[in-house]
Parts: sequence; structure tokens; C-alpha cells
Amino acid sequence: GWWLRYPRRSDDPDLTYEVQISEDLVSWEPAGVFFGPESSSGADGSVWRTVLLRERTGVVDGASRYVRLRIGRTAP
Repeated sequence: GWWLRYPRRSDDPDLTYEVQISEDLVSWEPAGVFFGPESSSGADGSVWRTVLLRERTGVVDGASRYVRLRIGRTAP
């Protein structure tokens, strides 16, 4: 399987991070079942965490899919 790794700020609760998948680069949906639980690490005192997601084995059916990370901000 493969991994997805990305940085996440831990000091801004209004930021949202969503991993999405697509078969055609037009329609996107939450990746949900395609990844296992996330793990994160970072230096003490740092506002940055490195998030790591691993593909779940047995879930992918062999079809080509694209993955993106959507970063947004919740409304105030």
C-alpha cells in the first residue's frame, strides 16, 4: 500500500483538512474508507504536526483514483 503525508497546523482550530478521492478529477468525495486511522507527530512546542495516513489493504479495487488534500476554514 501507499502513504499520504502532509503538514497540519495545530494552533488554528478553524482550519479543516479533508482527504478526497476522484476517478475523473472533476467529482471529488471524502476518502473515508480508503485510509486507515491517521497518526501524527511533531516537535514539542511546534505548531506543525506531520499527519500520516496509510491506504487500507483490501479496500482498493484496482481502479485508478486521484487523491487531494482540501484545506479550508470554518465560518467564524
